[in-house]
Amino acid sequence: FCQVFNQLPVCAVLDDSVVVMHGGLFRANGVELAHLEGVPREEVDLFSTNMHMNMLVDLLWTDPQENWGRSDSGRAAGIITFGPNVTADFLKKNRMKLLI
Repeated sequence: FCQVFNQLPVCAVLDDSVVVMHGGLFRANGVELAHLEGVPREEVDLFSTNMHMNMLVDLLWTDPQENWGRSDSGRAAGIITFGPNVTADFLKKNRMKLLI
């Protein structure tokens, strides 16, 4: 299973306008799609301070919320939720129209 997981993309872009990802958006502002090329494909460390490891954790585990901003998920330590303003900012920065 791990060998297959390591070969799967962490997200995909369709028609230069739609971003598809397993989990959600990031705990940091300003993440660009180009930054995802540096995301490690190794064992996930929920408590890492490494920016790229945090991006992988976020891609796999974050969830949307109705409130603006970011909050602790309550689902597990180190996991966040993100609001509609975070989604709008990410889409605008990356010139995308939709996040799935």
